[in-house]
Amino acid sequence: MPLILHRNKHPAALAVRKWQSLPIAPANGFNKDGNPETEDQTVTISNKLFRIALITGALLIPLVIVNLLVLDRSSTASVVRKEVTSGWSGPQILTGPFLVVPFVRSTSSAIKADESPTEQGNALVIAPDSLKIGAGLRPQVRRRSLFEVILYTAD
Repeated sequence: MPLILHRNKHPAALAVRKWQSLPIAPANGFNKDGNPETEDQTVTISNKLFRIALITGALLIPLVIVNLLVLDRSSTASVVRKEVTSGWSGPQILTGPFLVVPFVRSTSSAIKADESPTEQGNALVIAPDSLKIGAGLRPQVRRRSLFEVILYTAD
């Protein structure tokens, strides 16, 4: 803050003014840029911070509204997807052909010699080394209000 000495002012009085953080206007009525000084040009930092906070708060309102709209639409889309796909089967898992060979395993205990061997039934599952499956998928687009769901039919 500039300290300007005036002819009829005592330096101690100016020091008190500086200590009180009062703005000192130039004696000629012009600011440092040469423009005429008015009372409206003196804006404090707290006033500027208040204005920034007010603008930020005003801009947060539409942001929150749009965020709530997006959340509502996404939940509605998942509900529509469940309703449309409820009439169709769920996910399909394709597995190849397997050869199942049943067999019986007999085991005997070495601890008791007079005990007869026990038989246990098992199955051996054999899968092919390579498998080639051909299928065609036809997509169908189902619409409900704003939302689209793609369903597939296999040939």
